[in-house]
Amino acid sequence: MNQLSESSGFVYFYDLGVQTAVDMFNQANSSILPNVHINIKRFSDCGEYWPSVSKDYSGKSGGFAGAIMSEDVLANTDVIGVIGIEYSTVARQSGEVLSNYKIPTCSPASGSPSLTNRGNYPYFWRTLLSIGFGEHLYQVLAKWNVHRIALIYQVDDNLGYQYGLDIIKSMNVHGIQIVAQIALPTTFDRAGLLYTKTEITRADARYIVVSGQASYVGDVYHNMGTLDLVNPKYVWISYNGIQPPSNNTYAEGFIFMPISLPDFSLPLIQKAQSQFEKTSQTTPEQLSFKDMVAFWGLGQAIDCVNMMLTGFNNLLGQHPAFTVEMLASRQLQNHLNFTLFQNTGYNGIMASPALLNQYGDLKSSFDTMYYTGNGYQAISFGKTSIDASSFNYFSAPVFRGGSSTPPPDGPPQSLATLFNPTFSIYPGSIVTIYIVVTTTLGLANAAGCLYFQNKKTIKRSSLTFLLNTSLGLILLSLSLIFLLGQPTVLSCHAVIWMQVLGYNVIISGLCAKSYFDYILVVLRKKNMINLKVTRAAFHVLPAVLEILLLFLWSYFGSHTVKQVTTTTYIANTCSGSGYSSIYGILLTVYNVLLFIATSYMAFVTREAEVLNNETVFPSLVVTAFGFTTIVALPLLSVTEPGPQQLLIHSTSICFLVVFTVCAVGGPKVISIMADKKRINNELREIMKPKRNSNVLAKIRSRSSSFIESEMAKTTKERPMSVDTHSLRYSSTPSSRSQNSHYGALKPKLLEEAKPKVVQLAVLCWQERRGSWRLGIISTWSCRTQKWILVESDKYARPILIPGLKFSGVVENGVHKLVLKCAKGSLIIMEFDDQVQLDKCQAAIQQEIALTDRNCLNQGLVSIAEGK
Repeated sequence: MNQLSESSGFVYFYDLGVQTAVDMFNQANSSILPNVHINIKRFSDCGEYWPSVSKDYSGKSGGFAGAIMSEDVLANTDVIGVIGIEYSTVARQSGEVLSNYKIPTCSPASGSPSLTNRGNYPYFWRTLLSIGFGEHLYQVLAKWNVHRIALIYQVDDNLGYQYGLDIIKSMNVHGIQIVAQIALPTTFDRAGLLYTKTEITRADARYIVVSGQASYVGDVYHNMGTLDLVNPKYVWISYNGIQPPSNNTYAEGFIFMPISLPDFSLPLIQKAQSQFEKTSQTTPEQLSFKDMVAFWGLGQAIDCVNMMLTGFNNLLGQHPAFTVEMLASRQLQNHLNFTLFQNTGYNGIMASPALLNQYGDLKSSFDTMYYTGNGYQAISFGKTSIDASSFNYFSAPVFRGGSSTPPPDGPPQSLATLFNPTFSIYPGSIVTIYIVVTTTLGLANAAGCLYFQNKKTIKRSSLTFLLNTSLGLILLSLSLIFLLGQPTVLSCHAVIWMQVLGYNVIISGLCAKSYFDYILVVLRKKNMINLKVTRAAFHVLPAVLEILLLFLWSYFGSHTVKQVTTTTYIANTCSGSGYSSIYGILLTVYNVLLFIATSYMAFVTREAEVLNNETVFPSLVVTAFGFTTIVALPLLSVTEPGPQQLLIHSTSICFLVVFTVCAVGGPKVISIMADKKRINNELREIMKPKRNSNVLAKIRSRSSSFIESEMAKTTKERPMSVDTHSLRYSSTPSSRSQNSHYGALKPKLLEEAKPKVVQLAVLCWQERRGSWRLGIISTWSCRTQKWILVESDKYARPILIPGLKFSGVVENGVHKLVLKCAKGSLIIMEFDDQVQLDKCQAAIQQEIALTDRNCLNQGLVSIAEGK
């Protein structure tokens, strides 16, 4: 009994629990594995008993001994299951070896979260909960309104280190600030203790969590007591109980969080208690069964045995062909992984029913107990739920000094508030406006490009490039959504993914466009092989490579959310290895190279601006991205987390989106509007009457009689019905014909047809261009019922006359060209010789072939259509 705090005591009481369970089974003659007797074989991973080892051993350097022990177990072929009472450091070795040989192993003592790895330990399971303790601890701290803690962990012990990581993770997720993290080894000296005290007092931490073996927890706690850190001001907490020395002065008030204790009034537990007294040959006064369950893992050891035997029995019941002999001779090992014991139907001591989670750990809750200072006595005062979603009191806790009120977790910090940007509260409201404005701009840019895709200014830039740019802008805009609210690892990834992909789509598109401008415009290479395939590759491959690097960075990088406290705010921020990992470095280098390549291509294509007006905006956009990076990144790195950092980040993105839209889409909007204005001006000039024109008088005098005769002739040749899209000509003179310069086209019939406007066209020679162009010389106004004479506009766009047929005639020695349309004919001009007439015919053919049909949609009308 003097060795309770040593390794021999640790092993003895767990072993006593296993022996108690086996004795219960062998004496019960139950329906579980009937007519089967269970034998126990004991193997050691630490050799013969040695007093100094029993006192000092903590599992370190147990790899070799564990390997030797595993060989001994495998050599005993009648051993089909193992109850492993080991330190976690040793269990890592033996658990992996035994899993390799498909020997099921249950541990009532090895608590390291690293043993939850199902890939390494598929046959290993345990009757305690390891991973997730931090969530249960958070529920207790939240009940006490604690927001600041210090953590001391046993850095050279697998259990202490892994539990420490689990606690850190949960505290970060829930916003509990860890003001001091102290990695203290198992064997520490005076200097280590003084350093620990300095860190705790510097941070003014009041709640101190210790992660490590029970002996380590006791050593740290009692030594800190000698340094005056155990008093009513502080609360010490651990998942392991303390093992106080003979002087237990400091035990009072220590908070212990074991796996929830059972109801000792249950028949199964009373039966186990009776068998324990028989097996141990002790009385409750000599060795308390309740204390053994609460502090020495007796309940976990008993449950290990019963769950394993019940699982064996279920296997034989599910497969009638399987026999006990096959089980005993290791013929059924393939069926004995941890899933066989996940739900055996066994109602255990530590949990009822006893169920394993997906990690092979027992599903359980945690009790909270306080030490009274009377030896090992501890009283339970609360319990967490199995899913770690709540914590409830049984009774009031008693902290050191006798108070039941949790002490404050630190000095008053009234100035520091939790920074939680939302959509409606500043600065989240500003970010929301940015999101709406920039997303609208991106969508408007895409819609405009699709609507005006037939415009030359759109075609020159490539519709694919413009739509890709719009996609990049939208990705940048929507990434701002994930800056609002409390960050998570997923939202941290989303911000990086969307902003990096948005950057990639825009910059790689600019690089591709500049490259093709350089090849086609600067170098004038018109015969590029597989132009469409090359263009598609330039747009797709950079994005695919970016996505691959982002995936590797996300999957292999270490990403967490940590809490940062400033003088004004408590802010949760994204943290982790990030760009310092190998894939982060590759991602950074790739994007820098892409930026350099785009900058170079924008520079070498600058001379093409005078040819296609398309090489200025790539330089502007690249400069904007470079400028923003140079200015914003240093500002973000030196700005404390809070409103200012959020505004700098979101404003930078907003600036890039707005600037890119203006640089890329602005000139195209101006060009399209100028086009429309020019067309309207031309039409206005065409419709403007100029009665004193000498030019028109000359044209009128030379062609009037011929036009009248041709119109009359056409009327006889092509009588037509009257509708809104055709004209009917008559040889009967109208009373209003005197008002018309061309009397053959009767105003009365025009009224009946109600055409919007009728125009007469003439082919004009333009000296400046050196080519023939179609122009307007006269138009009929339905409002005034008169012909309006207009000048021929030599700069007007040509008019397409559908169904146009033309032929040359000679009349009285004058060469004349007659244009015959689908719904009438019109004389255009007289020529002095056949050469000029032939030249005119060739010009008409070329003009018809090249005329843009959009002129009809832009308001120019045709004599042939009559509209």
